[in-house]
Amino acid sequence: MKPTTPKPTQRHKRAFLTEDMEIRAKEISQDQEKSRQFLIRAGLLTSSDH
Repeated sequence: MKPTTPKPTQRHKRAFLTEDMEIRAKEISQDQEKSRQFLIRAGLLTSSDH
C-alpha cells in the first residue's frame, strides 16, 4: 500500500470486501479439499487415483 493512499471510499471498501470474500472462498475450498482427502483416507469415499 502506498503511504499516500487517501481515506478509503465506498469503492475501496467494496474492493476490500471482495478481497475478503475471495480469501474466505479459498479457505472454504481448502477445507472442503481437506475433508475430501480425510474421507478418502477413512475409506468412505473412493479415490480415482489409487
